[in-house]
Amino acid sequence: MATTMTILRLFVGSPGDVTHEREILEEIVRELNLVWSRQLGIYLELTKWETHAYPGVGTEPQAVINEQIGEDWDIFIGIMWTRFGTPTKNYGSGTEEEFEIGLRLFKESPRLKRVMFYFNNAPVSPSAVDIDQFRHVIQFKNKLGEKGSLYWEYHNEEEFSQLVRMHLSRQIQDWGNKWGEQQSEPMVPVVVAVVEEVANTSEDEGFLDLVEDGCEKFAAMTSVMASMTEAAMNLNEKVDEKNTDLLAANQAGDLKAIKRLTNSIAEDLDFFASLLEAETPIFAEALKNGINTMTKATNIVKEFITGDVSEIKNTLAGMRGFRDALIGAKSGNDSFYQQLESTPRMTTLMNHAKRRALKVMGSLSREIDMGINLMTELEKNLIDIIEQSEVILPHGGSADC
Repeated sequence: MATTMTILRLFVGSPGDVTHEREILEEIVRELNLVWSRQLGIYLELTKWETHAYPGVGTEPQAVINEQIGEDWDIFIGIMWTRFGTPTKNYGSGTEEEFEIGLRLFKESPRLKRVMFYFNNAPVSPSAVDIDQFRHVIQFKNKLGEKGSLYWEYHNEEEFSQLVRMHLSRQIQDWGNKWGEQQSEPMVPVVVAVVEEVANTSEDEGFLDLVEDGCEKFAAMTSVMASMTEAAMNLNEKVDEKNTDLLAANQAGDLKAIKRLTNSIAEDLDFFASLLEAETPIFAEALKNGINTMTKATNIVKEFITGDVSEIKNTLAGMRGFRDALIGAKSGNDSFYQQLESTPRMTTLMNHAKRRALKVMGSLSREIDMGINLMTELEKNLIDIIEQSEVILPHGGSADC
């Protein structure tokens, strides 16, 4: 069956070291089309040079791509990691040229184009990095900041997937309101039989059900976080008790006592690290599931709006509460990390325990960072929805979560 829809074309530009992200974009587009093709009559089409360009004659490959794809897109998505790309006639790489074209078009017609850029901050082995290429990436990233063009950073493919999903959802929801009103040919026939068939399978998921489920997952996350905080407090109490004896041993110059007490503290630290190793994956899974569920809720929230958006405001307040809890947890974890990092190399046992604890605390900090980042983007989506409904946001209040 064919139906009339607005097509939004996404053009993705990137060097060759982010192929997984390009594949993820295809999955996100398919997923969002299940939602927005039915709700708003908007269908996303992903445009890539490898699928939308064909052999041609030009001064260089990039010129052929520019000519064939041209300006026939609505949203430009740029991605970079460690590689900048192959230089073109006028720019340092094809991706840079595509971005500059996109930025120029956005400035000329800000209601017709959108530009989004993502940088992968995942760690990589120095031996696998072309230093000159990476230097160009850093310079380009700094240039984006100078130009005032928004960009986002991510640390793994899961975070990239969530960020792009939320950002594209926001752009779709803003279509016809904040941008896109002057589109010359907005409506075209699209075959959506498969879209409707698959979408029908998820119609039972309601906004309130998803919010309740998301809040339960976030509550599980905070429960694990509280357990880890309690473990850190118990460790501090034990260390404080032994530090009194350690100070006395230092004053007496009793090296055997110093070593014995230091190793005892190392055993406590090692036990703490083992708890974090067990609970950090549980924390990360609960956080990921909560964000996934809340993202689904924001994707269908427009169906829920009937004039009264009190439940949406409650959801926003709840999200802020969970995010604030994450910020507090990160502050405590980072403070303890810095304190532990400055601990001198006293004994072999202490060095091993210290290294183990720092590793898992660093992993936990990255998970919390990702959660704060994604929750902030979710909040922006909800705020946009409420503002479009002409509702004044409350300065405080509690949530049903």
